[in-house]
Amino acid sequence: MSEHLKFLSGTPASDTFDIGDFDAVDAAKRKPPGQTYAKKFPHLEYARVPSVDSPGDWSLRAFGEVEAPFEVNLIDFMDWPTQRLKQDFHCITGWSLLDTEWVGVPGVELVKRTQPADSVTTVLIHGLDEFSTCMWVEDFMKGVMAWSYQDKPLSLRHGFPIRYIAPPHLWQYKSCKWVTGIEFLTEHKLGFWEIRAYSDSAMVWENDRYANPFAEDGRPLGAIRVEALKRWKEERGS
Repeated sequence: MSEHLKFLSGTPASDTFDIGDFDAVDAAKRKPPGQTYAKKFPHLEYARVPSVDSPGDWSLRAFGEVEAPFEVNLIDFMDWPTQRLKQDFHCITGWSLLDTEWVGVPGVELVKRTQPADSVTTVLIHGLDEFSTCMWVEDFMKGVMAWSYQDKPLSLRHGFPIRYIAPPHLWQYKSCKWVTGIEFLTEHKLGFWEIRAYSDSAMVWENDRYANPFAEDGRPLGAIRVEALKRWKEERGS
């Protein structure tokens, strides 16, 4: 058994998180508007958690407007240049964690290898069950395609065997569990949550959570306009 497969077959990372382990003043400074600290690492998904019996058979495909598309087995992928990314993790549903630590291939390495066309603006990350999330290329390069959390393999409910972790200035619905593909696009396209009224820009510290329903589709607009949304729902009887 290879060392990579042995790692993936190990005990998954724990969900444990205790805000009491952090300095209270520092933790208060690091908490974005509208957030609370979780008592453990929650897992949220719109579909069933899949079964992954053979992580060594998992592959990742990069395609679209690129010079060098690829499809690579996960075990081989783990030999590529890696990055350890330590960052705070913020979920749009209102919870945060501090100092989550991930290991994987950085987005900048994936861009380097695929050589996107100069006209590429957007990366659409694909996961199981037709899930996708959209990233501007500049943001994608600051994240990591990770197979390790807190120096252990991911648990299945947190995206085992591989997930993309978005950079910390973005809400983590820009993350993607059970990643299968990376698509490079010359025209911006919205992902699963973005077409369901989540903000395309997703800026954590601007409290940028939802799109304005009166705006043009796909325009990043920042924080939800509560009264506008209320009127919009009333007009449609929902």
